[in-house]
Amino acid sequence: MKYISLLFAFCSLLCLFGCTTKAPKPKKDTTLVIGTELEYPPFSYMQKKEVVGFDIDVIKEACQRIHRTCKLKPIPNFDALIPELTAGNIDVIAAGMTPTPERAKRVLFTQPHYEGKGFLVISFPSIGPIRTVNDLQGHTVAINEGYASETFLLEVPDVTLLRLGTPAEALLALKSGQADAYLIAEAPAKNLLKTYPLENFTITTLDAYSEGVAFAVNKNNQELCDELNEAIEEMRFDGTLRELEKKWGLE
Repeated sequence: MKYISLLFAFCSLLCLFGCTTKAPKPKKDTTLVIGTELEYPPFSYMQKKEVVGFDIDVIKEACQRIHRTCKLKPIPNFDALIPELTAGNIDVIAAGMTPTPERAKRVLFTQPHYEGKGFLVISFPSIGPIRTVNDLQGHTVAINEGYASETFLLEVPDVTLLRLGTPAEALLALKSGQADAYLIAEAPAKNLLKTYPLENFTITTLDAYSEGVAFAVNKNNQELCDELNEAIEEMRFDGTLRELEKKWGLE
C-alpha cells in the first residue's frame, strides 16, 4: 500500500508540471473583403497610393465596431461591383452606392449612412437655363453608369443618356460636344469642380432628392447586414457620422 501511495503522488507531480493542458488560442477576427471603386471622390478614390474617402472611413469604423478586419479590394468598373458581390469575391460594397429597387433585387442594402442632397447640372450656356430636370428634355446628358444621376434621369422622358464610366470621361465628353450637359450628385461634384476648370459652362443646382448612400452585402448574408446596421446606428447616435461628413466636406 505504501508503494502504491508513492506512485500515485509521483504521477500527480508529473501531471502538475509536465501534463498541463494549453489554453485554447483566441479566434481571430473574420476578415471582410470590401469592394470599392476609385473614381468617386469624396466617397472612394485613390490619394497618394492609398484608398481613401468617406465610405472608406465609415466601413473601417463599422468593421472595428463589429470586430471584423477590413481588406479593401478596388474594382476597376463600378458596374462590376454587384457581380463581384453576388459571386462571393467580396463581402461588402463601399463605393458611394445609391440603393435602388433594381439593385435591391440582387443585394441587401444597409440603412443609408449618408443622405443625398441633390444634383448639379454642368451645361453649355447655349441650351438655356436649367431650372428643373424637365429643362434637360430634348438634350443629350452625360451621366456615370450606376450612379444616382442615372437612376434619377431614367424617370425623365425625352432625355438621351450618354453613359460613361468616370466623372473625368463625362467632363471630356461635355467639353468635346458629345453631350449638352452633365448631371452629377452634388457631393462628388464639389471635389470635381476643384480639379477641373469649367469657366465656359453653366453650373446649376437641382434640388431633386437623391436617395443617399448605403453599403451592400450578399443576399444570403442577413446577419452581416444586421451587424453593419447596428454599427451605423451607433455611429449616427454618437456623432461619428457627422464628424466624418465634416472631414470629407459633405455637410
